[in-house]
Amino acid sequence: MAFKLTPENAPKNIPLADTAVLSPRVQWHLCLAKEGEVILIFPRATPYARINALAEKYDAEIYKCKARVSYEMLDENEYYDHNPKVTL
Repeated sequence: MAFKLTPENAPKNIPLADTAVLSPRVQWHLCLAKEGEVILIFPRATPYARINALAEKYDAEIYKCKARVSYEMLDENEYYDHNPKVTL
């Protein structure tokens, strides 16, 4: 039987490889603006219906903005168990 990685036997933290890239490009994003200021920038995969609902809830306008989203790699990495917890 092959070794299976699980949350119990996976290492709690793994280092970032030298070839990893965490410097994304400048891209168009949808954002919410209120009183002439951008208050929230959405990830590109956010459904428009959700953005529109938040705009209505907070009385904000939807804008397109160019942004560079940056990331910081922290030490709290852990294995993501993508196996289903419920079986039929």
